[in-house]
Amino acid sequence: MEPVEFVYLSQEDVLNLDIPMKKIIVLVELGLYEHGMGRVENPPKPGIHSKPDSFIHAMPAYYEELGIGGLKWVSGYPSNRKLGLPQIAGLMILNDMGTGMPLAVMDCRWITAVRTAAVSAITAKYCAKDDAESLGIVGCGVQGRMNLVAFKEVIPGLENVRVFDINPEAMESIKDDYEDELGVDITMGSSVEDTVEDMDIILTAT
Repeated sequence: MEPVEFVYLSQEDVLNLDIPMKKIIVLVELGLYEHGMGRVENPPKPGIHSKPDSFIHAMPAYYEELGIGGLKWVSGYPSNRKLGLPQIAGLMILNDMGTGMPLAVMDCRWITAVRTAAVSAITAKYCAKDDAESLGIVGCGVQGRMNLVAFKEVIPGLENVRVFDINPEAMESIKDDYEDELGVDITMGSSVEDTVEDMDIILTAT
């Protein structure tokens, strides 16, 4: 019998690939297109729930035209923050669509973060007004940060960003990390209402 070998990629391995957000958006848009064309098998995700506010979900998909498929097994446990553990964690498994053999097992935290942000950005690409230049972000955690990066890719005229989070340090962090890098002016809102008022685009990431 032939040996079955597969690649294992830790989160560090995945991050070291240094895949730019621009490429991620292109790939996610291709996936959405294939889904719209009816060439994706994407059944409803089953899950288990060991706590009222938590989940572990199985998310399988098969892209017929692209010849790729696999499963994401991902958990969301908000209480992990108190334990010094990630709130979102899990693995992705990719399989050979001809034999069913596993090809790769990889950490899915970063992949989950950027894929989710890419979908938001693609929505803005087609639905935001052409002259949009301001964005209000409610929630400055991983999704707030990744969405900001993704939105800047599809809304090149984005100049003004107003953020709000119940954690002031999160607001300071997103400003310190991305204001200069993305070339946008980031101000801190005093409330949810204040943050979204008069903004061209509104993102909720709580």
